[in-house]
Amino acid sequence: MVEKALNAVEQNSYNVKHGRQYLMGRIKEIALEGTFMLSVMGFIIGRASILNMLSPFGVAFIVSVALIAGNKNVAVIGTSIIAGIMTREVGYETIQSIVSIMLSFVAIKLLGYKDRVNTLKAGVVAFTINFAVSLLMNLLTNGTFILYDTLMGLFNSTIIMALVYIYNFALPIIMDKKSRKVLSNEEMICIAILCAILISGLSDIYIMGVSFKVVMSVLIVILAAYGQGVGVGAAIGTTVGLITCISADQVPVIIGTYAFCGLLSGLFKDTGKVGVALGFIMADLIILFYLGGEQWIIGYKELASGIILFILLPSSIVEKFIPFMDASAKSRLEQQSYIKRMRDLVKFKISRMNDAIIELSKAMEENESSEKIRQNSEMNSLVSSIVDKTCADCDARNICWNRDFYRTYQNIFDMLDVVSADGKVDFENAPEELKKKCLRLGQLVKTTNYMFDIYKMNYKWRLKAREGRKVVGEQLVGVSKVLNDLSEEIRQDMYFHKDVEEELAVALDKEGLQFNDIVVMKDNANKYQVNLYKKACLGRRECIKDISPAVSKVLKKKMRRDKTSCIINEGSNVCYFKLVEAVKYQISTGMAREIKDKGGISGDNYSFIELDDGKYMMALSDGMGTGPTAAVESNCAITLLEKYLEAGFDKSTALKAINTAISLKSLDEDYATVDLAIADLYTGQVEIIKIGAASTYIKRTDGSIERINSTSLPIGILSSVDMESQTTKLSHGDLIIMVTDGVEQSLGDEYGPVSAIESIESRNPQQFAEELLNIAKNRSGNDIKDDMTVLVSKIWEVM
Repeated sequence: MVEKALNAVEQNSYNVKHGRQYLMGRIKEIALEGTFMLSVMGFIIGRASILNMLSPFGVAFIVSVALIAGNKNVAVIGTSIIAGIMTREVGYETIQSIVSIMLSFVAIKLLGYKDRVNTLKAGVVAFTINFAVSLLMNLLTNGTFILYDTLMGLFNSTIIMALVYIYNFALPIIMDKKSRKVLSNEEMICIAILCAILISGLSDIYIMGVSFKVVMSVLIVILAAYGQGVGVGAAIGTTVGLITCISADQVPVIIGTYAFCGLLSGLFKDTGKVGVALGFIMADLIILFYLGGEQWIIGYKELASGIILFILLPSSIVEKFIPFMDASAKSRLEQQSYIKRMRDLVKFKISRMNDAIIELSKAMEENESSEKIRQNSEMNSLVSSIVDKTCADCDARNICWNRDFYRTYQNIFDMLDVVSADGKVDFENAPEELKKKCLRLGQLVKTTNYMFDIYKMNYKWRLKAREGRKVVGEQLVGVSKVLNDLSEEIRQDMYFHKDVEEELAVALDKEGLQFNDIVVMKDNANKYQVNLYKKACLGRRECIKDISPAVSKVLKKKMRRDKTSCIINEGSNVCYFKLVEAVKYQISTGMAREIKDKGGISGDNYSFIELDDGKYMMALSDGMGTGPTAAVESNCAITLLEKYLEAGFDKSTALKAINTAISLKSLDEDYATVDLAIADLYTGQVEIIKIGAASTYIKRTDGSIERINSTSLPIGILSSVDMESQTTKLSHGDLIIMVTDGVEQSLGDEYGPVSAIESIESRNPQQFAEELLNIAKNRSGNDIKDDMTVLVSKIWEVM
């Protein structure tokens, strides 16, 4: 008996423990699924009514929840609605509402909830059930159908069907676990109506004589005005005032009061919380004055409580509320969606173009097997040509080419080996067997030399053509890389800053600066780009003198016009230009040169230009020798370098193109040196690339000199580029000195250039270049043996 009692106690303890665990788990599940929040809302909505007579809100709410949430905890929510209804005075309307809620719940459950019921069908079901219940209650209480009660039941049922639609827009937003940022107009209105209904359900709740319903009404309106300004504030105020009027026996002037308070407080949106609150108070005082000061539409206690609650409300909560009313966010989202579609379309087309270029570059390539086949074919053709011209009418043809075919064929190849090794063949070095057997040895030797010369010429041109195909293939690969980089840039998200555009528009308007359109964006480096369209100023430089300072003031960043000129649409006389963030450094370049042949053409060429993305290029090229020929080679190198880098090609691709172009220009051994420096004006980093060029020198502000040497071969000699690169950091006042071979040789031994640079005290780049050139001429005794060019660039910090 004792053992059974202990087992029973243990079993009861187990049941209690697991029952408690089940209950706690169930409560946690309900809370996590949002049932708790919906139950609280249901309780408050159950308390709401129209003129204390009609209660359509609870019936529509249970139908919508069942339709949206399915079969999850709907009974719990329905019970909370009935509990809310029971807190009101129990009467005829209360019983009707409870019966309608219970029957609607059963009907939706039988129909299968959201799997087979749409909003229209759910609304019709709710309408039918509530109208049928109202007719039945009319009959039971009156013994007959009274027209007034019938019409009231019809009106109540119609409102229920409309509310099903309203709840079906609003509830998914509340129940959605994702953070919604953008709402449609319908969703915004339905959310406002739901909030007003919830406020209406707070009737008859007073805390220390303060109406909780009015306090929440003030808070909702002022939040809307603070978040989105005049339009939304007035709209929410109208909605709240309307629901308040129909839920209590009050004059309709309250609608105008809330609407006006929302409008006036929204005017002070930009002044912050205090400004919005003062606007609300001012509107209420104006209405009070209009009514003769007899009564407060919004009681001063409730007004003060709502405003204090608004001011004390944490910013994090306010920011979570505001996005639900963010109409401009929708516009930005639509803009980003359009940009994304256009970006994807352009990227697709560039990708297709890139694929075609890659295939074309592959088609330009020539594999080794096909080259060997071609060489064998050409060699066989050479032998056939020699034989046809020499042996066609020879009397010994049948003996040589029928009976001794293979030996004769080998003898001809042996003769070609001699020509290939010695440059020509004669009677002395001809194969011995041919000397003994060939009846036309003299003609054979002459024909072999002649045909081999033609073969060598064709072979040399074929090599040039093959190199040409190779460079075209490399250029196509370079183009493909540029397109691929462009595709990646297009893929990057590009955000337009509408708020900044509006701020800039106001600032420019205040300054009296007219414009047609303004577009603000940030590039991949997170730097501002301002694109501006305005009426052409006809050379008055308004973009630099007036607009750039105004834009810089608003963005709090130094802005400047980019390196490109203004683009004017002649048809509309509209000018377009772009402002970019100013760089940290600037570079100024000076140049001095001396030509070997007085009055002739220099074989040296140079360039210094500002590239995109805050880069600055300095380049110096020395063609082989002097005069026009050298000028052609160096000019080719500099011009191609400029065009390729400005077009967005990387420096490696550009230099390969220059190398091949120079090597293909003629059959002679032409070449040119390339001395290239690319400085980043945002960071001060400079990359110096040398291809067969003379040394480059960096003179620091403390007087120290850094020498960068080169041991590579000039461009155009080898099929590949022999390139040397070094990166260093420049500081304010540093000088970059680039010279050609003529200057370096004239300055003397290895330490000659360093001593000459040390002796110059000037920090002006133009004066420095001229002094260095004069020192070179003086040290050579004015005996100029080669063209001389000096390029000096000075960097200084501007920000």
